[in-house]
Amino acid sequence: MADYSNFTARGSEAPRLIGFRTATLRGDITPPQSIVIRNLSCDGIGAKAENKTPMLGETVVVTIEKLGEFKAMVKWVSRDLFGLHLISSLSSSQLEAIRDIWNSAVPNLPAETQPRLRRPRSNGVRNRRANVREAVSQLS
Repeated sequence: MADYSNFTARGSEAPRLIGFRTATLRGDITPPQSIVIRNLSCDGIGAKAENKTPMLGETVVVTIEKLGEFKAMVKWVSRDLFGLHLISSLSSSQLEAIRDIWNSAVPNLPAETQPRLRRPRSNGVRNRRANVREAVSQLS
């Protein structure tokens, strides 16, 4: 039976591999540079640029050590983060094989790129409002 501990899905989205790994990006316009891959799915890659983000619509090649090259198109850019749509989609069995290699690789990333736990913003706002309402009702 397959182990999906590194996969996550939101709504009806396909499973994605979550984790931080370094890779190299080169494009038609963007010069070769190191990037940090944040997630990988059958159809795309979410990444963070260490230098210049690629141009929207640009065709790029991402090289991941031990996994090879992936040709993709830049679909969105936000500050230093960007999303790539893979030209050739991966099958779920290919994604599982990538997960095994991904897990066996030792990341060599600086501390600021390591995953951080974040509490959903909406829960904190609701809790603070409830605390304020309770405090006000005790004053009355």
